Amino acid sequence: MLLSNVSIKRPIFAGMMNLLIIIIGLLAYQKIGVDNQPKVDLPIVNIKVQVAGATPKYIEQNVLNPIESALRSIEGIDTIDSTASNGSVNIRVTFVLSENINVAVNNIRNAMTSVTGKKNWPSNALTPVVKPVDQNASSILQIALSSKTINFGIGNLSEYINSIFVPNISQVKGVGDIGIAGLRLPEFDISFDNDKLDSLGLTAYNVINQIKSQIVTVPGGQVKNEKLAYNINSTTLPNSINEVANIPILTTAGVIIRLDELAVIKDTIQEQTTYGESDGKPAIIVYVSKSSDANTVEVANNSKKLINNLSLSVKDKIDIRIVNDTSRFISGSMNAVNFDIILGAILTILIVYLFLQDWKSTFISSIAIPTSVLGTIGLIHLLGFTLNSMTTLALSLSIGIIVDDAIVVIENIHRHILLGKSARVATYDAMKEIGIPAIAITFAIIAVFMPVAFMEGKIGRYFYEFAITVSASVLISLFVAFTLSPMLGSRILNKHDSEKKKNFILEKFESIFIYWENLYSKLIIVTLKNRLVTITMGFFVLILSLILLHFVPTNFTPKMDTSYFAISMQLAPNTSIPETTIRSQEIANWLRKYPGIKNVFFRLTDQNDSVFIVNLVDPIERNFTQQKLEKRIRSELKKFIKNPDEIITLGRPGKSQQPIQVILTNPNSQDLEKYALELQKYLKTIDGVEDIISDTPPPADEIKVVPNFVMANSLNVTSDAIATTLSYLFYGENVGSFNRNSDTFDIVAKVNDKQALTPNDILSVTVPGKNNTPIPLNSIAKISLDKQNSVIQHHNGIQEYTVLADYTGNDLGKVLKQIESYLNQNRMLGLSYDFSGDSKDLKDTNTAVIQTLLLSLLFAYMVLCSQFESFITPFVILLSVPLAFSGAFIALLILNQPMSLYAMVGLILLTGLVKKNAILLLDFTEQLIQEGKNVNLALQIAGKTRLRPILMTTFAMIFGMLPMAFGSDLGHEQRSPMGVAVIGGLISSTILTLLVIPCVFSIFKEAKMILSYKPSKK
Repeated sequence: MLLSNVSIKRPIFAGMMNLLIIIIGLLAYQKIGVDNQPKVDLPIVNIKVQVAGATPKYIEQNVLNPIESALRSIEGIDTIDSTASNGSVNIRVTFVLSENINVAVNNIRNAMTSVTGKKNWPSNALTPVVKPVDQNASSILQIALSSKTINFGIGNLSEYINSIFVPNISQVKGVGDIGIAGLRLPEFDISFDNDKLDSLGLTAYNVINQIKSQIVTVPGGQVKNEKLAYNINSTTLPNSINEVANIPILTTAGVIIRLDELAVIKDTIQEQTTYGESDGKPAIIVYVSKSSDANTVEVANNSKKLINNLSLSVKDKIDIRIVNDTSRFISGSMNAVNFDIILGAILTILIVYLFLQDWKSTFISSIAIPTSVLGTIGLIHLLGFTLNSMTTLALSLSIGIIVDDAIVVIENIHRHILLGKSARVATYDAMKEIGIPAIAITFAIIAVFMPVAFMEGKIGRYFYEFAITVSASVLISLFVAFTLSPMLGSRILNKHDSEKKKNFILEKFESIFIYWENLYSKLIIVTLKNRLVTITMGFFVLILSLILLHFVPTNFTPKMDTSYFAISMQLAPNTSIPETTIRSQEIANWLRKYPGIKNVFFRLTDQNDSVFIVNLVDPIERNFTQQKLEKRIRSELKKFIKNPDEIITLGRPGKSQQPIQVILTNPNSQDLEKYALELQKYLKTIDGVEDIISDTPPPADEIKVVPNFVMANSLNVTSDAIATTLSYLFYGENVGSFNRNSDTFDIVAKVNDKQALTPNDILSVTVPGKNNTPIPLNSIAKISLDKQNSVIQHHNGIQEYTVLADYTGNDLGKVLKQIESYLNQNRMLGLSYDFSGDSKDLKDTNTAVIQTLLLSLLFAYMVLCSQFESFITPFVILLSVPLAFSGAFIALLILNQPMSLYAMVGLILLTGLVKKNAILLLDFTEQLIQEGKNVNLALQIAGKTRLRPILMTTFAMIFGMLPMAFGSDLGHEQRSPMGVAVIGGLISSTILTLLVIPCVFSIFKEAKMILSYKPSKK
């Protein structure tokens, strides 16, 4: 082989090339990002429209429907999911993967311009905000800030967070969005008394418009000449509460009075709309998210350093605590993978030493491990990958693989040296003999991952990084095996090393191996004499494993012990913030009594909704798993539910975590709601299905104001005047800003709290009629109590209900089949359904993996045909793949591991790995046949000769993966199914390949000889 010949002749060249790989890898290791998952760029665009004071029904009819109609004309849209709630609508547009995100955003913006330009677009609707959704930006830190002293209240704390804490955190490189819950900034409140307004002949509508006209921030422009320019400042922002109190108000009688004569003006803080609490203390919660391309661990570490410094500067006034840090799990998981890699490498080296029984040969083989790992890190860094769950899994799995080529090379050199050749000649001859099989093995593995390029969606992106990492590692290991291994082998190996006296362990192992070798020599003779029986037994094992596969549980991803979990509480729609706070405190106090719980914090996400984050002590400090604690807490949380409209579930709100998500669509909303309830009842009958809810909350009580249009028109009262007055008084109106400490804050006007307690208080207001004459609302309108949906949801333009559920079992695939069967057997007229979340991902993964496996086998066959210049030998080699799957399925079943995304990745990897044994065996057999030996004799000689490298490489891979398969450190739940599947497959493949493949090859060869036989002509 050219490369190996050059390396033998030019050792410095070979050494420098490998040293360059190591240096590049070391430099990349210092810079490469660390994250939990691979970067996934999906073309998703979010549209948000604010419509102050509008109900969901109004928004659906006047905002949502026109937008959805406009979106239908845009090409490349996959799904449209919309949610209309009080005051706003969110629309999530998912495009097909091939669409360019920038083009998609521009197309949507153009559509929004068309919609908002029409006459029927609501005047109170703000301009739609169109933004691409960053799938890779995620919350990494949650910080609770609370006051330590009575004198430093929530207002002071809010000012500190708004003006100092958040601006400092936002300067950290890699920090993206920052969210705040519980912030209450300074505010001037203007509280009207309706009785006073009536006595002065004024309406809130008129007074508020007068205030607005006197607090202005309109730019004044410039006065300039050839030499000078002056800015004109025409702003009239007040600097104190007295200035607001002295604002002149003109009454309908033409008298000017001060504002404080008709309203109470307070220097206060914003009205409470959210609330946060950490370990029983009121707190403001700050959420720090990383930007898309940022290194999660680096951003978190830099942020924590800054937070520590800020905490020291205000230690007497403010308690600053990090209450949730997702980077800890990522760091711990990465450390665990690093440990697996190191332990796997050590075990691999020990296996190599046992088989080669020579420290020099072991050293040459083992040097491929650090060189290949560092080289792979350097390459994936150049490709923009991070060290994440998929790339580190690939590196961990590759430990036993990357040493394979070097093992095969060194073992062959060692064998030729024992034949009496010099090290240099032995190396030349060994490389000539083993070069083609080594290349075939490597490219057969790489060929397996080529179809990954054709996989679509999120699953394809996950597999892509794994595939590139494995391919890079085996390519670099091949380069090492063709450069460094022959260079060192030709210089430091010699025959005398093998003649040295071995210690007891090595001698014992060698005697055991010789026994295996002799046993195999006898077995292969027996199997070749009974070929059909042997093949039938192999076929029986395959059929048995396929039957057992039916009993292997399936899941998208295994549940992990992350040492924290969330709880969501949704109370009845009309529950107030104080009541929600009290109910949340009850649960938080109860949770803190559990042993193993480190701390608990919660925040209100709406007036009737709250989310709890429960942090546990590290797994090593407790004698129970997170899943066991969750199961206990889930059963006991039911005691906090006080009426049927309340929901308390484990997990975050919405569709972010629940593995079971069934989207039901039907134009008839009443029928749809009934069907959703029936589906929820059915789900309760399935074992392991918990926390069954609909993501559409129950209807909320609503006060409906119904004008008498005839009477209103006779008094010149417009519907706009009625709606605006009610919004001003009961929703509140921002009438301007005031200056304080180089910052500006809001001035808000509304009715005083005592006159906004009951529905009848609405009728006590006055609205402007002709010449701003106050008209009592009760003379032109009446009110009624009604129930309206607090949320309206659409899927692809049709009203939808999504039924959500958690699953605590181990076989999600089986449950999905049950649900799908129920939906098909009980489908109502006009109903459509779809799955989302893990449910959809699991279905997509199954389809994608089957397609990929078939393409992988085709590509591998094509590569092997090219290598062997034969159609028969590659076909026989590929028969080792189904034999490997037998072991993988049986191992997963015995160890109760699910057929998850990670196990499926292991199956694809197996497709590339297990062909190695057959290649080594049949390549040497072909060489012996060409030398004149008959097929069966060639198989016997090749089997005995190749047994050592076959077992050595197989055991090296198995022992390299043992830490992954049976580890108990952070994140092992993800890695274990993959390791178990690969180890099981390697064991079955090795045993069956050594016995079944020779029989199949023998039959094919004999058939070929018979078909090609030409009788001699007389």
